[in-house]
Amino acid sequence: MRATGGAIVLAFALAVTYVPAAGASLSLSEREQKQALVFGQRSVINETFGGEWRVVQGSGESVEVVTPFHRLALAARHAAFKNEPLKPQDQEKLLTELKDRLMFWVYLEGPSEQFARHFSPRLLVDDREIEPALVQNERTVR
Repeated sequence: MRATGGAIVLAFALAVTYVPAAGASLSLSEREQKQALVFGQRSVINETFGGEWRVVQGSGESVEVVTPFHRLALAARHAAFKNEPLKPQDQEKLLTELKDRLMFWVYLEGPSEQFARHFSPRLLVDDREIEPALVQNERTVR
């Protein structure tokens, strides 16, 4: 399984490096926080929301880079769908959870529900393997 998992991580790393990005910040100013909230609230009519943070393969697999801006915008979007404001304490909690972290949401497709049960994700940077601070999958979600 490790070889298969390694191949997936390598493909993931290549996919992430292939996507052009203007930049991403791990901390937001007050102004950027307000921009994220407005962006998320206005996105309720946008079916392709989040596309700038997501790489999707033809097989349905995807990788999403979760920056503080994206996470705050996504939370504001969800609140807007419920016709509620995003509470300041919820905003602060989200930003605190992402402080000094870069989060990836990786969705894999396989022949059965348990095909990736024992995969151990790693981010490859040159010849370094970076282990995640948190892994959540069907084993750890319960």
